[in-house]
Amino acid sequence: MKITVKELIKVADAIKSDISWVNDSHTKAEHRGICEGLNCLVGHFKLMEKLIAHEGLRLTVYKDSLGIDTVGIGRNLQDRGISKEELAELDIPSMDHIYEYGITEADAIFLAENDVQIVEDELVRAHPCVEELDAVRQLVLIDMAFNLGVPRLCKFKKMWAAVHAKQFDIAAKEMLDSRW
Repeated sequence: MKITVKELIKVADAIKSDISWVNDSHTKAEHRGICEGLNCLVGHFKLMEKLIAHEGLRLTVYKDSLGIDTVGIGRNLQDRGISKEELAELDIPSMDHIYEYGITEADAIFLAENDVQIVEDELVRAHPCVEELDAVRQLVLIDMAFNLGVPRLCKFKKMWAAVHAKQFDIAAKEMLDSRW
């Protein structure tokens, strides 16, 4: 049985709104911690949902719009490939196996999660202010960085100036005015 992001949000909201369990053995701080954790979890699933919507989910190797071998949720096999560690974690004997048999949806999500972590780390190195943004703004920037690549996203000088100045209405306008 699969749970949708909408259903996950409903469950998370129900848990967050139920403060009846906050008593002598569970503090308000613990409740806040659980709420923050649930917000992160929901944000993660929303990001995966967005990436699948933008990149697609293909379980067999295909050529992307640039003619590059790709699999899963936009995993570029030419530039990034799949590391020996990832193959081992996925219990896949070799790249030849992927070319012949493809991957599972769970494999695709695992690879995308690794890609998101790499992109997020690159983005935070380039613009440390990203860590200070709320979850929705981080989601938008990580999604853009995943699709464009961090070096290309860093060229959006006016957008970044607005983000750094916390002028998010201007940053949003600059995103829309860009050619991505």
